[in-house]
Amino acid sequence: MAKSSQTQVKKVKAYPFPAALKTASASFNGNIMKLVPQGCMIEVAGTHLQPGDTVEISFETPVQHGGVAASCVVVKVYNQLTGGSLAPAEASASPGGKPASPSAIRLLELHFRALSPASQSAIQRFLAAIGGATNLR
Repeated sequence: MAKSSQTQVKKVKAYPFPAALKTASASFNGNIMKLVPQGCMIEVAGTHLQPGDTVEISFETPVQHGGVAASCVVVKVYNQLTGGSLAPAEASASPGGKPASPSAIRLLELHFRALSPASQSAIQRFLAAIGGATNLR
């Protein structure tokens, strides 16, 4: 009796995955929460990017390991405060007796401005693998 060979497939979550951002004055890291052919939603901490700002992004897609590098424009910025409270100081005091200070988490909507054919291909392969839209407009 012959043994059947079974290949184990390891399932990997598509999102989030890390990315590096660079502006003219700073570099920082973030996590891509959603990727589409036209751009991405990326969560970053403590940046002062505004709509209209230009940023360079680089990342590697999960599983396919396709490298992507692109110039992007910030379209929208969603701000969220975490780790603190807007309540009176006594209600939000940390164990040391000082109020916990909130920190800002920003979700940036970026649109690709310049995307090489290799980067386009990496994005299309990734989206096809996870069942997402792959058409570039």
